[in-house]
Amino acid sequence: EANRKGNSEALGKLEKMLVTDKGKEIFTKIVTARSRLSAAYERIYALARAQNHSESTAFLMKEFAPANNAFIAAIEDLNKAMTEFMDKGKEEALGAIATVRYSMIAALAVAFALGLVVAYALARALSGQIESVVRQSEKIAQGDFSAEPGRVIPPLRTEIGRLLTAQERMRTGLIEVMEKVRHSANQVSDS
Repeated sequence: EANRKGNSEALGKLEKMLVTDKGKEIFTKIVTARSRLSAAYERIYALARAQNHSESTAFLMKEFAPANNAFIAAIEDLNKAMTEFMDKGKEEALGAIATVRYSMIAALAVAFALGLVVAYALARALSGQIESVVRQSEKIAQGDFSAEPGRVIPPLRTEIGRLLTAQERMRTGLIEVMEKVRHSANQVSDS
């Protein structure tokens, strides 16, 4: 009888946790089956106290066992429904995880592609500036000190910017030296 009180408390807690209509419907079947079983317990206890063995045995077989089996079947139905509900939730969660995984992979692929584009653009910009230094150096080596048309010197914060600035100072310095040499040569030839 003490176990029946504990079972009643457990069923009360279980009822509060049920959220689906199917679970509540099965729980109603459990309560109905438990009510029939409780009445059967009262009768079997009374027969046992009266030591009426033949009637106890007949009642046990015809009424108590079927009531007990119906109660157990209702509990098993609820267990099956809860298992199905949890399996469905698990499948939905795994589906959501897969979606997030694919989204993350796609985002990483886009970020990687974007990184490649940025790296390519930076490499082209740097190689263009280096090519400008090479062309200007080749012109100077051939004695052409004119500035390269459309040449833009980037800010001094970068190594390429410092290199281009130094090359430009060297070019203008060479022009000044050449002008001084020309001026001196003109003075010598005029004298």
